[in-house]
Amino acid sequence: MAAPPAAAQVERIVIGAEWITVIADDDTELARFDYFQPTAEVLAGLTQYLGTPVDTWFEGRGDAPAATYYDWGGLRLADTVPAGRAPYDPEHWVRLTSDDANGVVVTAVGDVAVGDPFASLEASPESDEVYRWTSPETNQSSVSFRYDLVELPPMPGTEDAGDWSPSFGVRVYGDDATGAVRSLSAPGANFGA
Repeated sequence: MAAPPAAAQVERIVIGAEWITVIADDDTELARFDYFQPTAEVLAGLTQYLGTPVDTWFEGRGDAPAATYYDWGGLRLADTVPAGRAPYDPEHWVRLTSDDANGVVVTAVGDVAVGDPFASLEASPESDEVYRWTSPETNQSSVSFRYDLVELPPMPGTEDAGDWSPSFGVRVYGDDATGAVRSLSAPGANFGA
């Protein structure tokens, strides 16, 4: 009698403009979470694959809403308060600050990871909203832009906005001096604060 096949193991987690996807070592999809499903479901699912996160309450500041942050190494799930409403205000968002979440590889779509060079991605016709700035406090040069763009329905009152339309994407934050990705987050909107 042959032994049963071994259960697939988590190989990586991939974030995109619409999804957080858990991929097995045999390249099958183990789970997929979206940014509009209840955060408790996403938290439970990620905890199943990554273990218990470290949670931190953030009071909010300026345009940043209050949130509970759930961190698994280089992967953060932010549960914002108040909860969002589809299709423009997600229940939660994610940020990658390294390529590792409790021993599991984390990347954005296109196999983009923290530490990777961003020049070709920034120059791609699939990217938009390139901003450059230098911090007056640290003198650090930074860049941000979005890719993996997903167009949303027109927002009320914006039907005549010309060629602009609301969209989500993966937001890249990079160190302009080194040309390396510093962090990735999703969904990154081209509207709001």
